[in-house]
Amino acid sequence: MDWRNADTFASRLINEVLYELRDFTSDYEEAKAAFDVSLYVFRLFAETDIDDSGGETQYFTEECIELWDIIAANTERRELLEHIFHELTQTCEKIGFGEYMSDEIDDFISTHFNEDGFALSKLESADKRIRRFANDTSRHGESELSKSINERIKLMEELGHSADDVDKFRRQYWHLPTIREIAMSELEDKGNLGDLISLLEKSKEIDSKHPGLVKKYSRKLIDCYFSYGYPGKAREELFTYITQYSVGNIDAFCELKQNTAYDLWPQKRKELFEALSAKNVDIKHLLAAEGLKEELFDLLSAKIRDGHGIAKNDLYEIIKYENALKPEYEKELLDLYESLLWKMSEYTGGRSYYQEIASFVRKMLSFADGRIRAEKLLESWRLTYSNRPAMQDELRSLYRDLIIE
Repeated sequence: MDWRNADTFASRLINEVLYELRDFTSDYEEAKAAFDVSLYVFRLFAETDIDDSGGETQYFTEECIELWDIIAANTERRELLEHIFHELTQTCEKIGFGEYMSDEIDDFISTHFNEDGFALSKLESADKRIRRFANDTSRHGESELSKSINERIKLMEELGHSADDVDKFRRQYWHLPTIREIAMSELEDKGNLGDLISLLEKSKEIDSKHPGLVKKYSRKLIDCYFSYGYPGKAREELFTYITQYSVGNIDAFCELKQNTAYDLWPQKRKELFEALSAKNVDIKHLLAAEGLKEELFDLLSAKIRDGHGIAKNDLYEIIKYENALKPEYEKELLDLYESLLWKMSEYTGGRSYYQEIASFVRKMLSFADGRIRAEKLLESWRLTYSNRPAMQDELRSLYRDLIIE
């Protein structure tokens, strides 16, 4: 059904069927018939290949759920509730687990069928889903499997299963990160840091092929080690975190420094820099944080002078670190500015390109000798690039506004 007919289809089912059924929700027989009719149109809608670009599925499903809410709230007959539960469970399975309409049925069941008499049936339904998705390795499959497992665990707890039985069941699915993460949250809430640390360490091994998860576990381990009184392990994990999981992380770097003895820090810092440099990791931000100006300038200038970078990007690098290098390296930085600006000027471009060049020249004015150097640069460009009207226009503006005052 195309989008032109989808809205009419949904609206007629709602207005001509569902709304009319609201008058038949008090008497047992009428309420049962109202539910059956509404479920029939619900299944009819689910089986229709419809263009849902207008949100018709959500609109229609919400109206059905609202009617079922009314029926469930107005009946005290156990047999009607059992009938509704059975039919909705069957419908959910028929539509397919993980689909929007079946998920809405799930939510409805969770809200209205919490008595012990329904717990066993819900447990069976959860088991069906677990079997359905047990071998589905897709992201959707793992999501539905995790959801069903967690639902079953809650039901086991409602039914009074022992903590050992619940834990034994959960461990069957320990390969799923979401299952372990829930266990981690429970251990943390209980203050059981010892077991939480063990689970985090094990999770790093299980999920070793998933960098994002390992990074998260590592960060949590660091906090747990500190809280549990293992500062040595925390520092080791921080080192690994900085060099492997969140490479060059400045916050973790500062945290490691803060938790390392003053006299030991220079050696530990050296080890960090060597490990990161071996992986070709940019450590300039760490050098700047440590105030290591000589090392920072050597690294910055070496990168620029190898001639393989883009002049504009190199200029932005200078701007990023110039405050960390001033005033000791002002002359050297101005040399780099000039060299890179000449390199940029060798290429023609549109007006925006020349405006960008002018903005870099303006940056030179914050240096002690920047105004003199900038003026000489502009005078040279006036002669060298006299055949570039757009460039000369931008240079005239810069010369007038910033150089001669």
